[in-house]
Amino acid sequence: MFFSGGARLAWGAGFLMLALPHAVLWSQSSVDRPIVITDAVVEYPIDAQAEFLEDSSGLLTIGEVAAPSRTGWQRPGRSALNFGISKSTYWIRFSVRSESVRPDWVLAFDSAILDSITLYSPSTSGTFTERRSGRVLPFGAREFAHRKVAFSVDPGSRAGAVQTFYVRVVSEGSLNCTLSLLPREALNRKAIQQEFLLGLFFGILLIMALYNFSLFISIRDGAYLFYTLFVMAVILLQLSLEGLTLKYLFPERPLLAKSLLIPFQALSVIFALAFSLRFLRIESHAPRLRYALQALMAIAAGYGSWGFFDYGGAVRISALFGGLITPLVLMAVGALAWRRGYRPAKYYLYAWSILLVGTLLFGLRTAGLIPPSFVTEHGSQLGGALEVLLLSLALADRYNLLQKELIEKQSEALRLEKELVAQQRMAAVGSMAAGIAHDFKNPIGVIMGLAEMAEDDSISRDERLEYLRIIGQESKRLASMVQDVMDYSRGSMTTEKKAVDLAEYLVNAERSLKPYFADKGVHFEIKRECAGQIAIDPDRFLRVLINIAGNAADVLSREGRFHIRVRQDGAFVVFELEDNGPGIPESIRSTLFEPFVTLGKSHGTGLGMAITKSMVEAHGGRISFTTQAGIGTRFVIAIPA
Repeated sequence: MFFSGGARLAWGAGFLMLALPHAVLWSQSSVDRPIVITDAVVEYPIDAQAEFLEDSSGLLTIGEVAAPSRTGWQRPGRSALNFGISKSTYWIRFSVRSESVRPDWVLAFDSAILDSITLYSPSTSGTFTERRSGRVLPFGAREFAHRKVAFSVDPGSRAGAVQTFYVRVVSEGSLNCTLSLLPREALNRKAIQQEFLLGLFFGILLIMALYNFSLFISIRDGAYLFYTLFVMAVILLQLSLEGLTLKYLFPERPLLAKSLLIPFQALSVIFALAFSLRFLRIESHAPRLRYALQALMAIAAGYGSWGFFDYGGAVRISALFGGLITPLVLMAVGALAWRRGYRPAKYYLYAWSILLVGTLLFGLRTAGLIPPSFVTEHGSQLGGALEVLLLSLALADRYNLLQKELIEKQSEALRLEKELVAQQRMAAVGSMAAGIAHDFKNPIGVIMGLAEMAEDDSISRDERLEYLRIIGQESKRLASMVQDVMDYSRGSMTTEKKAVDLAEYLVNAERSLKPYFADKGVHFEIKRECAGQIAIDPDRFLRVLINIAGNAADVLSREGRFHIRVRQDGAFVVFELEDNGPGIPESIRSTLFEPFVTLGKSHGTGLGMAITKSMVEAHGGRISFTTQAGIGTRFVIAIPA
């Protein structure tokens, strides 16, 4: 798109005009070949029957130019009055013989970016009437309120009379001086048609910009932001190239409207390069080319700023770098990325290729090498619109590719996570197996030793009963450890809740918990401060109480105490289990409810508190604790009533 801007700034942006700016021109002597105007033809192109004179000094007057002795007039080849970028002043003359009865003929120029145009019309006194227009004058000074310059002319109606008109053109940009004669009605109709097409063109660009900006807001991908900025810069550039900046934005400040064209073109280059860096993943496919693109961005920023101070100098740089070098570099980078397997680069390359073809057609038409047509006349707009659409397709393809890569990465991450979990589980199983083997060894050894001793006939009855009591105690401990392992192995805790009478449940719980403290002389009691029913799994919740009570019994000595207080707190029944033991060691307080954490005991699997927390949460409740060294520990369990 910025290539079209560069070409239309000056066809010198293309290699044709850069290399041979006047290759299509040759010198001829002045020949009077008037254009015969009739009412049968709607529009008369002037180029084929006009002559031009290059005034490198810019000092010639109309009297000197129109003098019969003036030599140096040339005829353009192949219908071209396009002089590329030149510092010279150009004079154009053409003759007209009218056979028309229409009085409202208009001389219209095809370019909207010619700086100064002066029309010299012959008068009856033998002199010339002078009228000026162009983009360096306020828009209100124009004879017709059109974005392109037009003058009303009177070709005369006297049979056989021939009138010769002179046009003086000066411009720091592209000197595309294609002009034609047509009735005013035809000019208005043509202007409406052209502005309708431009409106359609700008509408497409604006819709694509808004759509991709909404995607940027949604997915935060910088490529969409730079694409949006690129399209907006192209819109501003095309507004300037088509004379709409002067007509609608700055009608009274023509020099500002003119000077903005180069910065707009520079912005389109900068954002196109920034988009390409992000879109093509230059750092992955061609990291060294990143510096080349960044250098082009710096050059564009430089000549864009320079354009405010020296339009003529900046326009040549912009034509070379923005109109030729940058598009070719981007096409090469796109081809390289495609060759290296980056699928979205295909649409990217198609986009720039179509734009290049459209701009070449426009340039060849302005150079007079191919005949005018709708495609050649609007090649840059057509190519630009197709480029924007294809770049949007490229972005969509890139998004799909990124989504595919993301899914693949997520699948790979999930696979690795599953492997890691499996490894952690195996490590946990190994750790648990080692702990179980060690912890089970002690009570099993005690049971086996005491069983052998109980078989000895020489021991007393009281000794045998003591051995059997200890064997029973160790057997209960083994059963408790086995239950811990079974609960932990289930993973997710399940409950079979039912409504139970709280008073009756606590009486039964007291019978189950007393043996843990009876032999040690620890004071144990349950204090109930509420009544009614509670929805719990009786066996599993008893396991919660046993786990906490068992831990307390292991660390309490004689004169110790373990109290359970049950109270109502709104929609919860709260169980407070408190002891006056040494407290939980600080080293394990933060990990108390994790598996394989023990309170410094010489036995146990370390699963009890992890299972306790899971059981409480399975009941829809919560558990917490406070502890203080040398004072004791208090667990608080809240269960929905």
